[in-house]
Amino acid sequence: MRNGGRPYRKEDRIPHPLMSVSTILLAVLFGVFDPFTWWRTIAVIFLFSIGVYGLYQWWSFRREQMRESA
Repeated sequence: MRNGGRPYRKEDRIPHPLMSVSTILLAVLFGVFDPFTWWRTIAVIFLFSIGVYGLYQWWSFRREQMRESA
């Protein structure tokens, strides 16, 4: 069993913001190089959306923490 048999906490599943930003930057770098083909377009959209979703998860988790502490 993963995680030593204990249940996952929500904060264990939230990616670090730096990971999300680096994924977005990777998408930009991947899209800039030639030749720009259809499969690169799909890869850039996929990488960019993963990065934005990670930032959204981090932002919503921080917002929940602020509500609980207030």
